[in-house]
Amino acid sequence: SVDLLIQKAPTKIIYNPVTLKNQKFTLNFVTLTVSQPQPITASEEYRILLKPFLRKVRQYCKSNVSYVWKCELQKRKQIHYHLTTNQFLHHSWIRNQWNNLQRKARFLDHYAQIHKHYNANSTDVHAVYKVRNIAAYLCKYLSKIDNDSILDSKIWDCSKDLKIGRA
Repeated sequence: SVDLLIQKAPTKIIYNPVTLKNQKFTLNFVTLTVSQPQPITASEEYRILLKPFLRKVRQYCKSNVSYVWKCELQKRKQIHYHLTTNQFLHHSWIRNQWNNLQRKARFLDHYAQIHKHYNANSTDVHAVYKVRNIAAYLCKYLSKIDNDSILDSKIWDCSKDLKIGRA
């Protein structure tokens, strides 16, 4: 899946609204963290957060997106996700979509009580362009095994186009 994702991700030029310049883009690496202090089961988190988030990504990119995701268990026993896509997704769009899903599920209530707002720093976005061998890096990262054996859900998946092998 990672090899196919990279094949579907030729370097392209995108406009960066922060720097007001064009820049090269190949892949991005997104981390999605749940702000709820109490652990949620992996299957519940997938159903309530990740699955609807991926649906929003496909709508935003007009279905022209390929991705691979992996979940990991944090030290605090909460799941977080790593998502790599071949389409540029603006960091504020990602954060707004993820936090809206969390807020709808009431996973931001505790955060809002403390901080008086719902804009949790729950996402991290990086462009993947400084890694020499992107495939090896992503495979190593995505195949990393922690305490994933205690999860009650799948720990990784990819977009349908990568499953059927259309590069």
